[in-house]
Amino acid sequence: LNRVLLMAKRLAKAGFTLLLDFHFSDFWTDPGKQTKPKAWKNFSFDELNVALETYTEKTIRAFKDHAIKLSYIQVGNEITNGFLWPEGKLYNQNELIVGGYERMSTLLKSAIKGIKKVDTEAKIILHLERSGDQKIYREWFTNVIRNGVVFDIIGLSYYPFYHGSFANLKQTIELCHHELHHPTLIVETGYVHTLCPAPGAEMVVKDYEDGYVPYPYSEKGQALFMGDLIKFIEEQQILGFYYWEPLWLPAKNISWSSVSGREYIHEEEKSDGNEWSNHALFDYEGESLLAWQEIKKG
Repeated sequence: LNRVLLMAKRLAKAGFTLLLDFHFSDFWTDPGKQTKPKAWKNFSFDELNVALETYTEKTIRAFKDHAIKLSYIQVGNEITNGFLWPEGKLYNQNELIVGGYERMSTLLKSAIKGIKKVDTEAKIILHLERSGDQKIYREWFTNVIRNGVVFDIIGLSYYPFYHGSFANLKQTIELCHHELHHPTLIVETGYVHTLCPAPGAEMVVKDYEDGYVPYPYSEKGQALFMGDLIKFIEEQQILGFYYWEPLWLPAKNISWSSVSGREYIHEEEKSDGNEWSNHALFDYEGESLLAWQEIKKG
């Protein structure tokens, strides 16, 4: 927390608005892993809810005590299959877990309650991936709203390789705006600028296979994607976007994870280095790419 506060002060001083993303884990979370913090491992469901509310309240109070304004607070990271597994998990393989939505919604409400005790102005975001899948957004948010979770914004991840075309994304955005009646924010997006691997790393996206590739994997292709995305955001009245990850550059002794971190999330097979570096807005030497210029124009 102290390190995050230090970074947040620097960002606020530079004039940025801040989005705080709670992962609710000792390390990374995404749809394939939502590992409970070790300190909460043996808690009952009631104890887990108390811990969650206490933790979010304490964290947001620290920001307030340091006079750091949060514009957005994201409750969980890509929680399409729930969070704080197993209690907050929704599906085992393709089978819906009985009571899963009810338990996850209770956990979400506990986290939001802790936040609202301190900060009633920051907008609450609930964040899913699979942005090309209108069906899961309808199911997920209908259940959450039915279970009394109050939030402000639907956050989406959008990577064409995984999630498909702008046409697919448009269907989901229209659902969110017109049927679910919530504004949207693309909280993760990115595009590959080269298939040349970063030094000392194996890239997550390393070829053209098994994904949707609407633009070449080149500096120009990345720039074309960003220009079209910015136009799409304006046309669809989306609140904006966050690029992931603009500065994830390769450098000596810098890695996306320690060995112990990979063990914790059961991804021991992954390599050291920065496996997402070919999505950055800067080349491997740190020079800005054309996509960065598109963003500055937008």
